[in-house]
Amino acid sequence: VDGRNFIMNGGTIKDSVVDHSSSWFGGGVDILRGSSFVMNDGIISGNSCSGGGAGINVGENSTFIMNGGYISNNSIRDKGMGTGFGGGVFVGKNATFTMNNGTIMNNMASYGNGYGGGGGVYVNGTFTMVDGSIKNNICEKDRSVRGDGGGVYVSGIGEFVMHGGTISENKAVLGGAIYSSDFANITLNGGTISSKKKKKNGGAIYLGGND
Repeated sequence: VDGRNFIMNGGTIKDSVVDHSSSWFGGGVDILRGSSFVMNDGIISGNSCSGGGAGINVGENSTFIMNGGYISNNSIRDKGMGTGFGGGVFVGKNATFTMNNGTIMNNMASYGNGYGGGGGVYVNGTFTMVDGSIKNNICEKDRSVRGDGGGVYVSGIGEFVMHGGTISENKAVLGGAIYSSDFANITLNGGTISSKKKKKNGGAIYLGGND
């Protein structure tokens, strides 16, 4: 979706594979250059790519509104020197993602010698969660690289605001539920946050040194 609007009223987008030899974004849906995507229920599942947003890539200055539905079983599988950002959703610079209910589950970000994070959602822009569930996502290490932010990874230019909902049973080395890097903004206004047993440290929430 490039400079346009896309409304999804139910249905399924599944099993798409974007070239794994380069760091491409948007396995299932790729929203570019100020576009908007409104998801009213439906399923986005089983898609993969090697860069970011295996389920959905919300590109710079674009908007994604999720009104129910499922984003599930999508995966970043970078095995080289590239990146692995957001198994379910990648939110780009100055982009916005508003989640009104719905479920983001069973997504995975796995990367090689590059840099990445966010099994469920990776945030460079603004992510507002209003109820809904982010669960059973994984950000795992491959080779010598650790995996950060099983549920949500918030970068130093990102912002995450939670108004209710549940982030649970996600898995990562640092920040099973939420990982924030330096200078990230996180606001929690209710909801439930928990994680699976941690491998090293960070527990459910890991905050960078300047957060």
